[in-house]
Amino acid sequence: MCTLSSRLQAGANLIVCDGAGLLGGPGCGILLGHEKQVEALRHHAWADSAAADALQLVALIATLAVYRRPDQVAHQIPVWQLLSTPQDNLKQRCHRMATLIAEGPSVSEAVPISAQSTWFASDSMQLAGPAWAIQLKPANLTIEHFVRNLEKTLPRVVVRVEDDVVWIDLRSVFPRWDQPLIEAFLNA
Repeated sequence: MCTLSSRLQAGANLIVCDGAGLLGGPGCGILLGHEKQVEALRHHAWADSAAADALQLVALIATLAVYRRPDQVAHQIPVWQLLSTPQDNLKQRCHRMATLIAEGPSVSEAVPISAQSTWFASDSMQLAGPAWAIQLKPANLTIEHFVRNLEKTLPRVVVRVEDDVVWIDLRSVFPRWDQPLIEAFLNA
């Protein structure tokens, strides 16, 4: 796997990465590299317009502080909470939710299924892992209409459509969202 450290060791002078994607922290750019290149960018004419604001800096500092305590990362960084959820937990939630959703009038079928969850994808790399998902088929609506209805709910529900089946990947759903998600499907 290509890491930031290995890229620097291979000769990269400067790396720009996304704080949200890299750390699960605030959406901000992070510069890594040789001091000369980083300093040159700090003094560039556009540096002030591209700089993180005070709130982003505070959030980044807080996120980095959590990473100094590895035993806390999975409990305090939302993306790690999702990625570290045990498979048995996902399976149990998936079966319970599928049963409740299938009882509603807007879904003709809700099937819990073991799945692969894509955690990260780029042109050169993809990271995926085991998950549980619910496959859904709407009862009286086209899939397009059903998906549009879900996208209008509060909170908004984003699903994947594949082979005329609606998928919801529980690897991307916090347990506290289970009930609102069930209600969204019941009312779609």
